[in-house]
Amino acid sequence: KWRKIQMMMLTLILSEDPIQEEEQLEEVYKSIPLLSTECINCENVSVPDRLTYRIQEWNKLNAGIDIQTGATPNWTSIDALHQLEAIQKYKEYHAPLPQMLEYARQLEKEIKEGIVIQTDQIRIINPTFLVPKPGNKWRKILDCRQVNAVTNLIKFKMEGSEFIKQILEKQDFATTLDLEEAFHHIKVSSDLLPYFGFAFQGRLYTYSGLPFGYKNSPYHFNKVLSIAIRAIRQRWNIKISNYIDDMVLLHPDKNYLKQATQEVIAYLQNLGFKIQLKKCRLFPSRIFNYLGWVWNAENLEVKMTPQRRRMMKKEIKSWINAAMAH
Repeated sequence: KWRKIQMMMLTLILSEDPIQEEEQLEEVYKSIPLLSTECINCENVSVPDRLTYRIQEWNKLNAGIDIQTGATPNWTSIDALHQLEAIQKYKEYHAPLPQMLEYARQLEKEIKEGIVIQTDQIRIINPTFLVPKPGNKWRKILDCRQVNAVTNLIKFKMEGSEFIKQILEKQDFATTLDLEEAFHHIKVSSDLLPYFGFAFQGRLYTYSGLPFGYKNSPYHFNKVLSIAIRAIRQRWNIKISNYIDDMVLLHPDKNYLKQATQEVIAYLQNLGFKIQLKKCRLFPSRIFNYLGWVWNAENLEVKMTPQRRRMMKKEIKSWINAAMAH
C-alpha cells in the first residue's frame, strides 16, 4: 500500500508536460542578432580593472571610492588569522595528465584576462582542483574554506523568485540579461590579495578579481551592481531586478522594453560590465525563463523549467527508493 501511495505521489507531481511556449520562444531568441559585447576601449583591459577603467562613470553615481577600494577583508579576529597563517604548508594541484593540461589551459586564460596574477606575496595557499561539469567539461575551483573559516559573513538581501512574484503584473513583457565573469569584475584589495593564493607547477598565484569560492563575493558584487540597478530604475521606466549576475527587465509595452533593453545593455557596458549575450533573452516575451522557473505574465502562472523538473524527478525517485529500502 505504501509503495502504491508513493508511486501515485510521483505521478501527480511529475505528470505535467513541459509548456510548448518555452521551446517556441527559444527558436525566436536564437534568431535575434547579438549586439557588441565590449564597451568602448575596454577590449584590452583586464576583467578586474574594467570598472576602474570607467571610474568617471562610477563617480557620477557617487560610487568611485567603492570601485577603487575593491573587496576588503572582514576577519573574525586577527589572532585566528595569524593562527591560520602559521600552519600554512606548500601544496599544489596534481592530477592525471589530461586534467593537468585542462587546468593549465584554464589558468592561462585567467592570467590572460588579468583575473589571476603570479606573485610570491602569498600568505595562504588554498587548495585548487577541477570538478566535472555537464557536457564533459571541467570547472576550475579555488577552495576558500580556510579563508572563509576566519571571515565574518556579510549578510544582505537578494531579490529572488518571491520578489519577482511581487512585481510581475499581467501582460508584462520580459527580457533577461546575464553578466559574464561576474565576481571577477570586483577588484581584490591589497589587504585581501595575499589570501587567495594557490600553487601550480612550482609557481604561486592569486586572484586579483574576486573568486567564486569566497563567502563574501556575492555581497561585494551585489553591492556594486545594485548601484547600477538603482541608476537604471531612475533613467528608464522599467521594472528591473537582479539575482547575482542574472537580471530581468519588465514592462507592458513590448517595443519600449525592446529599445530599453538595448539601452540598458549599452549602459552596463559603459560602466565596464561584460555582458554574456549568448545567455541573454533580448526579444520581449510574456513567457520567460528566470531563476529556474518559467514565468507566464498572461495568467501570472509559474512553473518549473524542464531542466528543473527532470532534476526534481531524479531527486524524488532517489527519495522513494531510499524510503522503500528502509
